[in-house]
Amino acid sequence: MEVAEQKLVQEGFSKDIAKRILGPQRESTRKLYDIRWGNFCAWCKLHKKDPVQTTVPTIARFLNYLFVQKKFRPGTIEGYKTAIAHYLKFYSDLDVAGSIHLANLIKSFYRDCPRIKDMFPKWDLALVLVHLTQAPFEPLVTAPVKYLTMKTAFLTLLASGARCSEVHAVEFNSLKFQEKNRFVTLEPIPEFKAKTANKD
Repeated sequence: MEVAEQKLVQEGFSKDIAKRILGPQRESTRKLYDIRWGNFCAWCKLHKKDPVQTTVPTIARFLNYLFVQKKFRPGTIEGYKTAIAHYLKFYSDLDVAGSIHLANLIKSFYRDCPRIKDMFPKWDLALVLVHLTQAPFEPLVTAPVKYLTMKTAFLTLLASGARCSEVHAVEFNSLKFQEKNRFVTLEPIPEFKAKTANKD
């Protein structure tokens, strides 16, 4: 990435703007891209190939290696293609994302390794909520701790389902109870909210 950053700086962008251009995704996505690009570079080094001056056939060989030898799922391999395309657009004019050959190669992976159908029955949220108002979850004063914990955890996850990380960031002291404890407001710790705001 340093090479790409220097290239953008030479084109007239400041270092801060160059970094933003190189990483518009969330931090977790950027880390995943870094890992996948690093794996591609390591593979290229092993096969005496230049990852920056690569070709579509070389990328195809790498993706096929992931499928045949590493046994990666097609969706994961497609993610590798996206990561490689993201980095190469700063290094070369090679159109990885628009390559029909790579697209057809990945389609063949899906054909030979179809997605496993979800065998679990579909669940009905309304039905679950109705059951949570009945025994053994109610009345709360007589409900076993086991079921009370399960109900509390489920409703907490449901209430903050936007991001699972919010559940881990909830601070007990920030809980706000209303209408004789019939309602509660969950708020994550200030550090989490500030970090989230910076990412957005």
